[in-house]
Amino acid sequence: MKTSAKGLLAVTDLMRNPEKILIIFPLSSYNSFSLLPAIEDLRRHFENVPIITIMKKEDMPFFQRRKIFDEHISYEGKIGFLSPTYFRLARELRYIKPSISIDFNNKTAILSRLAKATLRVGTIDSRAINCRIRLPGLLNETERAQEIVKTITHNV
Repeated sequence: MKTSAKGLLAVTDLMRNPEKILIIFPLSSYNSFSLLPAIEDLRRHFENVPIITIMKKEDMPFFQRRKIFDEHISYEGKIGFLSPTYFRLARELRYIKPSISIDFNNKTAILSRLAKATLRVGTIDSRAINCRIRLPGLLNETERAQEIVKTITHNV
């Protein structure tokens, strides 16, 4: 796959000056809290950029107390293709229009597909992810998240 210089400049400019960033938390909430150090790094790097998050409702109180995000979108239950939750999130995401979405899921990219961000960053091989980051295999969730954020913030 060839990439033009013009395309690379557009991606670089988008990463340097995003209008909004959407963070997609893992669908399983047992590891959401391990993402905190990486998310705090991202917030420091993009301090004037609105950061919106999608997460399970039960994880929200922990992150709302920290005031890292400008807006929260929550959901309950499973997000299956064509489920009621899927359609509700699709409606909400239609109005956000993020420049960059960062998907911390390692099994599915269903929320990246709904986000429709210009640059959809993630680690899984999916058509919904247009900027796939390859990571070494033996990383825990905290290390994975930090590597993803480091790739974004250190390449701008």
